[in-house]
Amino acid sequence: MALCLATHGWTWGFGSMVKPIQRVLSALIAVFALITSLAVFAPAQADKAVETGSLSGTVTDVNGAPIQGVKIEVLRGTEFFWVANDREVTKADGSFSITGLPADTYRIEFVPTNGEFARLFWESGEVLADAKPIVMAPGQDITGLDVTLAAESGEISGTVTEPDGSPPSDATVALYQQGPDGTFHMYDSYRLLNVELRGLYYFTSLPAGVYRLGFFPNDDRFNNEYSGNQPTLDLAHDIVLAAGEKRTGIDARFDAKPKPQPEVVQPEVVQPEVVEPEVVQAVPSALGVYAKAKKKRKVNIVIAVFSQRKVARGNVAIYRGNKRLTTVTLNRRGAAAVTLKKQPRGTTVYTVKYLGNEKAQPVAKKLTVRVKK
Repeated sequence: MALCLATHGWTWGFGSMVKPIQRVLSALIAVFALITSLAVFAPAQADKAVETGSLSGTVTDVNGAPIQGVKIEVLRGTEFFWVANDREVTKADGSFSITGLPADTYRIEFVPTNGEFARLFWESGEVLADAKPIVMAPGQDITGLDVTLAAESGEISGTVTEPDGSPPSDATVALYQQGPDGTFHMYDSYRLLNVELRGLYYFTSLPAGVYRLGFFPNDDRFNNEYSGNQPTLDLAHDIVLAAGEKRTGIDARFDAKPKPQPEVVQPEVVQPEVVEPEVVQAVPSALGVYAKAKKKRKVNIVIAVFSQRKVARGNVAIYRGNKRLTTVTLNRRGAAAVTLKKQPRGTTVYTVKYLGNEKAQPVAKKLTVRVKK
């Protein structure tokens, strides 16, 4: 018996061909529906894309010649916590352009790689504290971030050894620069990992200024040391560096920690052994916090804790008023990130408290966040 199938104005005969033809037509209808849905929803998805901006400019020397190969580091964060967000290298004409940046506040560092120029922070700062913030609106392209690098660049170098004169297998040398307020800030660090270098360290592309050095052995057998064989940064000797000056031979030798004295037992006196609990003096801690409100009443909080300029360990509690919202554990870099959900609308004061441990003191900071819908 013959059957007929009528679809979209077409009429097909023969019963044996009905099912194959139905499958073909169904597939064509499905493809048409998919194309139609993509055409309808694509504009809506595009409207939800985040608007990003860019930073661009040119790096030249004092004679106006372009400088190629200068590393551009874009720093993003707050007054307390700045991290590298993106990097670029200047082209042959000295230009750079960093795109895809969301709206935020940025700072830029210009780091020469050839050792002939002194590095600089936008607009004319020699340290991060003097950098000029760059506020970017959504989708804004900021141009004209041009700088001139001074040709004079200084250098500080030396060697680090253990008490027996051998190079350390793992140590860190930190360089501190004196700021306008007279205090010293971390400028750069150099990690010694290869004994084949014979403990040699060096810092190049340095502007004229006053510096101090810190030497930190990654070995519990030795003590930290600062320039001038001093125990703390406050007592360290100044290193005055003129423009283009190269200071060499600023060496350091780690001192071994004293070995514990053997217990003295008085003869013919039987006394119960008294073991005094070891008292560890906790040192002050530094807490950096960055918070930002998100959609759907969410608040993102980024935390970093340092103690004696080393990453801290332990837990951090977050409060809203007197209510503890959550407790997080710092990672091996001394940092943690938290997302708080269903927060009350409006302006809210949060307290972020590092709970401390046997080596680091507790510290807390308050921050105000405005939560929208």
